[in-house]
This record gives sequence, structure tokens and C-alpha cells, in this order.
Amino acid sequence: MHDTKENSFYEKLKLDGYCLIKNFFSKDEIDDLRFFVQKNRDKNKDIYLSIIETKKGKCLLSKRYFDLLKRTLGENLVYYLDSDLLVDTDKKTIGSFHIDTRNDDEDPGTSDYKVWRVGIYLQDHKNYSGGIKIILSSHKKLLLSSFKKFFNILIKILKYKKKYSFKSFLPSFNFVNVPSEAGDIIIWNGRTHHSGRFQRLKVFKNFVLHPFFERLFPKFFFIEDKERFVIFQNWCIAHNSSKNYIEYRFSEAKSSSYWKNNKSDFNNFPMNEFINSSIKVKGMNK
Repeated sequence: MHDTKENSFYEKLKLDGYCLIKNFFSKDEIDDLRFFVQKNRDKNKDIYLSIIETKKGKCLLSKRYFDLLKRTLGENLVYYLDSDLLVDTDKKTIGSFHIDTRNDDEDPGTSDYKVWRVGIYLQDHKNYSGGIKIILSSHKKLLLSSFKKFFNILIKILKYKKKYSFKSFLPSFNFVNVPSEAGDIIIWNGRTHHSGRFQRLKVFKNFVLHPFFERLFPKFFFIEDKERFVIFQNWCIAHNSSKNYIEYRFSEAKSSSYWKNNKSDFNNFPMNEFINSSIKVKGMNK
């Protein structure tokens, strides 16, 4: 049994909406994961199916990794084969603030959301650009970053009689460029407001800008980012919020081939490792 309430990562995740776990992977494991991402980036299926196929990235199947997730997220962990690999060599557009929730109409100020995103960034974003920007404690706030988003909330209130607490409308302006390095793990709540590919200033490099200004300022203001190798996974605890999320993901038209590939290859899924760590695997009976 893992006591999450005595775990500092659990407390930070609950308070700030994200946590940064430093130096979890060794140098050999980082090299192995980078090779794994490079070789499997175009495979449209869950990473654990690729791990079994290539015999690379097996540190993500370790009891040590699963125990960390259970201590941080909770004992009754559920995995539903939702993951992604990214090799970002192009200088792509700076991200905008968004959230990862789906089918979530509850008040973030008074309810919990039991779906989390795990991001393993395999390069230095402590000294370079290209990492993830977080708004602290924004998992307890409504995302009102555009007129369209505000209008949608208004429709829910007026038409569907949804109720939101006053505090959920009060924005947070505490931006953080998460200073992750190769070997670290970042976990954030699905409701946490975040954006990708942040830009780190050359002068005052720890001063954090809103993405709007990062797009506005000339590129020579910022430290160049490195080639991005990233592993993403979604994990959840059995809860109505995770049920709604999973149902949305399974019915999402643009992901139909991904789920089809997972289902056709599911006999190769490393179920024993999940059973040994008391982690439930769901979804492939659909």
C-alpha cells in the first residue's frame, strides 16, 4: 500500500496542478528512451506495445516507475492505452494555453478531476526553450482564454443551468516555465492550463512571459530550443471524470485507427507487469 498523502509530489500536484520529479531516469535509461522514441515515433499505437516489440524503453514497465505513479496519483490506478511519442525537429508555433479535459462540465473550483498527463521530456528545458509552461493552481479555474471559451461557459450556465463557483472565474497569473531536464518526469492534472514550446529569454532567463508575448517578440530575444523528444501518457483513477474522458477518447473519430491498432495488437500487451503492480488496464474490450 502506498500512502499518497505523505508524498510531496502528491501534495504539489494537488496544490499546484503539476509536479516535477527530478532525476528519475539514469543516463543509460535516457539514452534508451531517446532511441525508443526515435525508432517508434511513427507507430500509431500505445507505447507499451512498441516497448514489447522493440525491447527498448523497458524502464517504463519497471515496478519502480509504477510505484512512483501510484504514490503520486493514487492506489487504484487505471491505464487505458492512451499514449504518444513526439520528435519535434521543426521550429513549430509556440503553443496557446489549453487543457486536456474532455466531457468535463463540473465546477473546477469545487470538484476533483482524476485524469493526469505524464510528460517525459528527454532534453534540457531548464536552460533552453521548448518545454511546457504551466499556470500554477489553474486546475481549480475555468479556462477563459478566448471569447469562444467564455461564450461556451455562458451557454452552459444559461441553457443547461450549470453552476460554477465564483472562485473558479478568478484567473491565476502565476506562470511557470517548467525547468525540466533529461531524466525528469512532469505530471499535470487534465484541468491544468498549460502551453507547449515555451520560449526562454536570453536575458533574465527565469522571467516567464505569457505565450502571447513570446509570439510577439522577435526570435533573437530567446534561447533556441533543442530537438524535442517527448513521451506522453494519460493515467487515471476510477472516477466519473475519468469515465467521461475515456469514453470521449474511444469515440473520437480522428483517433479511430489508433484504437484499432491497439485492439488488434492487444495480445502482445505486457499485462503481467500491470497485474503484478495492481494496475487495471481498461478499454480494449470495446
